[in-house]
Amino acid sequence: MESVTLAIAMNPQAIMLRAVEHFRAGRHADAEESARQVLLQQPDHAEAMHLLGVLALHHAQPALAETLIQQSLAILPDVAEAWRNLGLASGQQGNWPQAAAAFQHAAALGGPGEFESLDGWGYALIETHQAKQAITVLQRALKLRPQAAPTWTRLALALIRDGKLDEAQLPINEALRLGGDDVHAHYAMGIVFSLRGEVHQAIDALEQARQLAPDNAKVLSSLGTELEKLDRVEESLACHRHALDLMRALQPRAPEVEAGVYVNYANALKDRGQPQTVVDCYRKALALNPASAEAQTGLLMTLHRSPDVSPVEIRDAHVAWGRAHADPLTAVALPHHNAREPGRRLRIGYLSGDFCQHPIAHFIEPVLRHHDRSAFEVFCFSAHPKHDEVTARLHGYADQWRELFGIDDDALAGYVRGDGIDLLIDLSGHTAHHRLPLLARKPAPLQLTWLGYQNTLGMKAIDYRITDGICDPPG
Repeated sequence: MESVTLAIAMNPQAIMLRAVEHFRAGRHADAEESARQVLLQQPDHAEAMHLLGVLALHHAQPALAETLIQQSLAILPDVAEAWRNLGLASGQQGNWPQAAAAFQHAAALGGPGEFESLDGWGYALIETHQAKQAITVLQRALKLRPQAAPTWTRLALALIRDGKLDEAQLPINEALRLGGDDVHAHYAMGIVFSLRGEVHQAIDALEQARQLAPDNAKVLSSLGTELEKLDRVEESLACHRHALDLMRALQPRAPEVEAGVYVNYANALKDRGQPQTVVDCYRKALALNPASAEAQTGLLMTLHRSPDVSPVEIRDAHVAWGRAHADPLTAVALPHHNAREPGRRLRIGYLSGDFCQHPIAHFIEPVLRHHDRSAFEVFCFSAHPKHDEVTARLHGYADQWRELFGIDDDALAGYVRGDGIDLLIDLSGHTAHHRLPLLARKPAPLQLTWLGYQNTLGMKAIDYRITDGICDPPG
């Protein structure tokens, strides 16, 4: 009898069952010890490797978790739960493309956890800026579990990313109805108001989010941005500094979120006479997230304000940006097939993130109003989600009006080509809501920049810059 008991105790599967029992009871140290006993006897035991990976996740060791779960999947590849946990481990390290692929694999396998797979996949797609696909995936998830308040909030965030601000309201309301006072739903509401330019309402929503989660860095950073718009400077800076302290202490780090917090802090400081501090913040943001377009252009703009940076250095910085982020796209741009008919009306497009209450709108309005319609067909490409009375007035001067917010640059380049634009004039340069990656794809045969940015853009896709002797004095 004793030998039989000993044999059962030493059987890897029996030990594995005990490890799972320990884990479910919250005895993680015992679970780990049992799983390691299994691997001593059977080094290729996929379930034991997976459990050790899950334990690593519970103890904030996502890199170790990823390695262990990948090893388990190499042995037993059709375990949906393991793919989901790989997605979690990848996401915790900020590797959202890998997380999206893992969750997608789990969703394809189906099973009892299909909702969790779809929910995780949708969130990872938001983080990889694939809003349209995220909307589809999250809608699938909600068909399986319509009472899931956090998933309604994720759907709202995906709709916001896709530029569908009005449509985002319904899932936000549903999240609040199902989940009560949910910080993420109030945060999403604040972002919608912010993008519409409704600052007071944005602050109210973000204040509600802060009351629910006073140590949420994204909420604090966004609230600081809105407060700065009302010149509530000290409150704004306090929010940003608190957010930065939280992000620097966070383990594991969230590089993309932390970069966004640094960018918001830099934006709040840029008009406060501290150019070097602002430059440092943008550079820290780029060290964390080199792809941050807002940090890239914010840095270039701020260099103009620094007394220690020469004009040559500023030019070189712009050219370096163009070589890294724009010129490779221009090099593979397709040829244009615009009609070469003498005397036809030329199609001229104006591209701006400022077709609203903004100085650029007031400069461009008389140009749009007095265009010779017998010679030009005027297209306006608006990159800002905010619409106001100025937007409505400018809309009336355009033969064609295109809304760009929420549409990716590849798709936009196709739309501009489809419109047959002959001259595309950028009015933003390296300022907020620019679409320079669109211009880098060279969607029009002749591209110019004017008004919004008084320097080179540093990119080969721009053929001319319109200027005068005041903006560029001779010499």
